[in-house]
Amino acid sequence: VVSLVLLAALCAAIGAFAGVRVALAVAVVMLVLQGFFATYHTQRLWRLLEAPVYGEVPSALGIWGEIYYRLHKLAKRWHAQVRQVEQQ
Repeated sequence: VVSLVLLAALCAAIGAFAGVRVALAVAVVMLVLQGFFATYHTQRLWRLLEAPVYGEVPSALGIWGEIYYRLHKLAKRWHAQVRQVEQQ
């Protein structure tokens, strides 16, 4: 939501200075790029969930970095619990 509000503000500023067509073109390009970014990270997340690598956290910007970090933390906790049960 924040990124969409920022994009709207940016396009409003561009529209005031360069015209509505330029602002709409910038909006379309940015939304397409955001779609590619989300698709890339969604695919990356699926690969990580199918074959988790313990000790390796993918790096990413924004919310995706937080998602990868929290999943890594969760996987480490589960792995430690499995080791503890195996030792008992």
